Amino acid sequence: MIKWFIDRPVSLFCVYSIIFLLGIISVLKIPVEYYPDVTYPVINITFYLSNASPETMERYVTQKVKGAVYKLDGIKSVKTYSYRGGCSIEATFERGTDMTYQRILLSETVGKLKLPKRISKPYVSEIIPNEIDKGHNYILYLSGPYSRKELGKYAEKLRAELSKVYGIRSIELGGILKPMLRIKLKSDEYSPSLISSKLMQNKFVAGMVNVSGRNMTVMCKRYNNIGDILIDGIPLKKIANIHMIYKEPDVINKINGKPQITINIDKQKGYNILELDKKIKRVISGFDLKKGMKIKIARDDADNIKKTIRNILLLGIIGILGVAIILFLFFRKYYIVFIFFLSILFSVLLTFSLFYFSKLSINALTMAGLALGFGMLVDNSIIVLENVMRMKENKIQNPELNGAKDVSLAIIASTLTTISVYVPFLYFQNSLRIYYKQFALSSAFALLSSIFVSLTLIPSLSRNITSAAEKNSLMFKAVLKRIIKFKWVVLAFFLLLFAASVYIFNYFVVKGNVLFFQSRNEIYVGIELPQGAQSKNLNSIVSEFEKIIGTDNDVKAFYTTIYKNNANIDIVFKKGNKSNFYNLKSYLENLSANYSNLRILILGAGEPFFISSGGDKSVAQMTLSGYNYFQLEEISQKIARELGENGRVQDVDYNFSWYSKQKEYILARRKDSPVSSSIKNYDIVEKIIPKRIIYKNVNNKVLPIEIYTDSILSVKSLLDKRINENFYIREMANLSIKDIPFEIQSKNHEYRMNIGYTFRGPYQMAEDFKLSFLKSVNLPAGFKLEDYKWHEEKVGLSKKTILISIILSLFLLIAILSSLYESVGKSFIIILILPFSFIGIVLVYYLTKTSFDSSAFVGVILFSGIAVNDGIVLIDHLSKGKKQNLDEIAERSSHRVRPVIITSLTTIIALIPFLFLKSQGIMFSKLSLSTIGGLTFSTIGSLILIPIVYYMMFGRKM
Repeated sequence: MIKWFIDRPVSLFCVYSIIFLLGIISVLKIPVEYYPDVTYPVINITFYLSNASPETMERYVTQKVKGAVYKLDGIKSVKTYSYRGGCSIEATFERGTDMTYQRILLSETVGKLKLPKRISKPYVSEIIPNEIDKGHNYILYLSGPYSRKELGKYAEKLRAELSKVYGIRSIELGGILKPMLRIKLKSDEYSPSLISSKLMQNKFVAGMVNVSGRNMTVMCKRYNNIGDILIDGIPLKKIANIHMIYKEPDVINKINGKPQITINIDKQKGYNILELDKKIKRVISGFDLKKGMKIKIARDDADNIKKTIRNILLLGIIGILGVAIILFLFFRKYYIVFIFFLSILFSVLLTFSLFYFSKLSINALTMAGLALGFGMLVDNSIIVLENVMRMKENKIQNPELNGAKDVSLAIIASTLTTISVYVPFLYFQNSLRIYYKQFALSSAFALLSSIFVSLTLIPSLSRNITSAAEKNSLMFKAVLKRIIKFKWVVLAFFLLLFAASVYIFNYFVVKGNVLFFQSRNEIYVGIELPQGAQSKNLNSIVSEFEKIIGTDNDVKAFYTTIYKNNANIDIVFKKGNKSNFYNLKSYLENLSANYSNLRILILGAGEPFFISSGGDKSVAQMTLSGYNYFQLEEISQKIARELGENGRVQDVDYNFSWYSKQKEYILARRKDSPVSSSIKNYDIVEKIIPKRIIYKNVNNKVLPIEIYTDSILSVKSLLDKRINENFYIREMANLSIKDIPFEIQSKNHEYRMNIGYTFRGPYQMAEDFKLSFLKSVNLPAGFKLEDYKWHEEKVGLSKKTILISIILSLFLLIAILSSLYESVGKSFIIILILPFSFIGIVLVYYLTKTSFDSSAFVGVILFSGIAVNDGIVLIDHLSKGKKQNLDEIAERSSHRVRPVIITSLTTIIALIPFLFLKSQGIMFSKLSLSTIGGLTFSTIGSLILIPIVYYMMFGRKM
């Protein structure tokens, strides 16, 4: 291939013209998005049942749905969450499962289940990992000095205009007032369920009429006025007050304490977000608003990706200019710098062509992979060109062909080893694989493109280059010969440095997990009402927080979201004095202390601040786990009774929760009840439900209709309520009160229940008691009692994943190098660079006081593929020597001084700008830092350590 391109300059020109053209077309055609639009193998199915307790949801809904889900093919794991008023079942499927088909199949399977009558239709959705779930592509806020009703009218008009834009998948409005027909019953003689059933019928009985001696039933199909509908022969307007209202939205959004309407926009899959951005902004700019109304773009993925691309390109250009300066300082020829600019240009264009045909988009992850290659795109070209120049210096025939052929195996090997470390990323689980697969593919494409360019374009363009003899190599040869004579001293020194770096890493380098895309200039306030509190109380509490936030001049903006029982406030600060950030956080914490029965969470700089209601006397001590929640509850109650028999044990809680519990009234049907069995439990429930919402066509418009009674039942009045004209509830059921947990969770059929208590006595006595008690308890099969442990959520990469990745990376490196050189010993010499590189990595993290987290581990794994490149180039050249004595090893090592130093410097210079790119991508900063620190030492190790060890293993004393 090399000779073919050298001998055919016209063909070379044509090939690269095609690469240029295809590259430009690919750049214009490739979809641009902030994060890749990928399918994640997790489906969530949610049900809602108004006011139902967590235990009710678990017994009558969650367990049935979970059983149906487990029957589907390809199920990997199932998590369930039962909470007040609803439940969620999260099903994870095996990789490669057709999620569209599974979603349809899941809906059909669940539709066949017998579930409570009042339950909502299932809401089935695909789960997106938190790391890349950044919400809607666009979020618009419509605000102004007008009522929410008026703002809603204009939001509807804007939605109608936006719906005409091709490329938009969905548009949702939040915070608008919705018309509702309210029917308030004047007496509890008529239940909401009775009225709703009548309204949902297509025909209503108007009465009886005698026709030719026969009594005929007269039916009415439609009423112009809903109040004229007859309920047991009485018009509805006689037994109820009927009026139209505008219902407050379930979610209220505010900007800086003022009402707003939220417009959420999502794009179609695969559509170019930059094109969509132009269309959306064209509609917004041409939309007529009332005076004082404003449309603010709160989230704009197009703007985010444009900033990411702009920053990467800017820093990439800075890096490339740095590379050009290095090249000019070494070679002193403008033509050589021009050649390397061409190599970068065509490598990038060829990479984008591979993007297009592989259906990769331009996004933060693929741009991260391409940015990694900026410093290495010229490495292969430098090695080829430098070897061609050396052969010209030595007057070797056909230097272009022979120079490229001589190093072709070395550059292929070095590129393959760099790419090989990406393979472990393909085995990462779940969201991590989605992250790093895109990153790895884009970087691999860039490196493969650089091989093609270096072996075709560079040899042809190097014909016009003349070279002067290099003097520095003679000096290095003399120094290296002296160093090799003191090989054991040098090896001992390197070993001592490595031991010192391990010590520094263990005791002085800051370690921690990575939080993806964590913002440092925000405060988050979360407020949760206790069960039974009115939502109007929540509005007044939120207003108190908003007053304090609104007076802080350093606050750029704050966004409030109010739900039924909880609210969130996100506070964004201006860039500047961080002390005010802490001051506001302190003021909000002081305000939080005024509310003793609320749960208030304040997150900001430093450790989270948390205030909880009251607190529990007991502390979690043991964890009981098993496959059935209700059997687990019975066993836990038995264990609690046994614990209570010890006089030192107090405040036993068989279902301990760090969150608040709820009081639940339970009606249990009496076994000795004389009441007819024809009365079902559902008949009792319908009598005590104070509200029912249905949807019906009213005046040619489908409206929600709320039917309710205004009475709040006391415990006594509940028992005295009639089921029918003959029986009361007290004759059928007993009433009891029970504390139930805030939420019931399970994973893969396993439920967990914590048992809490306080032990009056010394700590060691308490531990001894707990240990002996755990050993003495006999449990049924499938249940387990153990010491309570904190189960922290793992963020980023687990240690197991990191360890497996490191082992797999080393194995692949050794396998590739051994097969290329038919020598395991030579591959181990190259791998020897890695522990020496670790010294530089440790020092750079120690000196910069940077946290060595899971992102840094990924940087180290990636760097391991880069670190061995210099060693490969050197070993490849040393292996071709015939004498293998000290003089030849020193001389051939000196031949590679210039390319090793230049490639290392160009990679370091190109990555230095990316140290400052911390907000985009995943690991720009940590990857750059690891590479710069490690490559500095790996270069020294390649030039000194490898020749010494090579001489010790393969050298001949001649």
